[in-house]
Amino acid sequence: MKWARNKGAVQANVNFFFEDGAKNRGQLESLLRANDGIGPLFKSKEEMVQFQAADLLAWKSHKVLKDVVEYEGPGDR
Repeated sequence: MKWARNKGAVQANVNFFFEDGAKNRGQLESLLRANDGIGPLFKSKEEMVQFQAADLLAWKSHKVLKDVVEYEGPGDR
């Protein structure tokens, strides 16, 4: 957010949405407010269908990275 403001990329307020129901929600909220002045908004998956795309991307990224870390084949591959 700081980078975007410094580059003039943000002209209006930006909302930050997080999936509701996480056990450490309060800790995340406190850190964001204290460090970045951000008041996160918490929504359910039903309210924010975009979370489904984010979950898929996170799962696929995790799978690829796990495969890379666990790879034991030839070093040139």
